[in-house]
Amino acid sequence: MRPVLEIIQAKNNRLEQLINDQQQQITNINEQCQSQQRQIDELTTIIKALKDHNDISIKRMLAFEDLIGPHVDLDSCHPIPSNYADFKWCNGAFMPRQHGETRYPNTGFDTVFKQGQKCVAFNFGCQPMTMRDCRRIEDV
Repeated sequence: MRPVLEIIQAKNNRLEQLINDQQQQITNINEQCQSQQRQIDELTTIIKALKDHNDISIKRMLAFEDLIGPHVDLDSCHPIPSNYADFKWCNGAFMPRQHGETRYPNTGFDTVFKQGQKCVAFNFGCQPMTMRDCRRIEDV
């Protein structure tokens, strides 16, 4: 009887160890899930803050394509509107494709239009073009 009890006790000890190991694994998984949930919550908060704040440091590309509209004379150059894309522009201009192809063939302007652009932005009279972010108080 004693050998049978020893076998049962050994099996019981192994089962207890297996149960303890599995409980530890469950605890570790729960801790990982909680940590991941905290990270998700932090990132969600950051994303919401960025959306709400309209962060001016977020980079964006200006293609100037939306400057060409039904009200724009396609046969001349035009100054970039002063608040275009939330910037204050100085010495900036744009040229519609039709005007560039007619008046400036075989130039740098023509090269831009060969790439399918509707217009090209440039600076007047070889003077620098500047722009300032209108949303930043210190720049206005």
